[in-house]
Amino acid sequence: RRNVGRLAGIALINAGVALFSGFQSKALNNNAYLAESAHSASDTLVTSGRATIETKDIEYKRSFQIFRRTGYCLVSGFGLFAATKSGIDFVKVAHDLTGLNNISARWKNMVAAGVNAAGNYLAFSISTNLEGQSSNILDAKRHARLDRNTSLALAGAIAVGTLVPLVAETAGVMVGGYTAWHMR
Repeated sequence: RRNVGRLAGIALINAGVALFSGFQSKALNNNAYLAESAHSASDTLVTSGRATIETKDIEYKRSFQIFRRTGYCLVSGFGLFAATKSGIDFVKVAHDLTGLNNISARWKNMVAAGVNAAGNYLAFSISTNLEGQSSNILDAKRHARLDRNTSLALAGAIAVGTLVPLVAETAGVMVGGYTAWHMR
């Protein structure tokens, strides 16, 4: 029961990050947040499924194995999506460097990136308290660690990218590609 509650908490955090990032994508006109929103939405679905599996004890059934593979493919696909969108942003920014001096936009991007990183760090912190060694629990821990690492890397890159052109876009391509490879 404790694992179910913790997994449900992680799913709620992911849903919050997905909604926040979706709004920030529109407000800041930044596709990195759209990719984060899509990724966090998929995480919400996968983690909700993991909580359901904990209540039903169906980890070794064929349906769970299909669910697990589908979840990996979904997250991997969103990683490719993030890499592609960041690559498109890279090309756009490389051709038009005029918007880089807007200090207000810099701060808004840094704050939004920090909120995303804090949300994923909180989800990771909760995941460290999951009990047991089942594939379901180990997958949840591994994925929360991946989200924490990528969110912190992207938040740092966005912060640096507010001063140095193309850093955030390059990091988006790299982290999106890493996510796709890691969840293959």
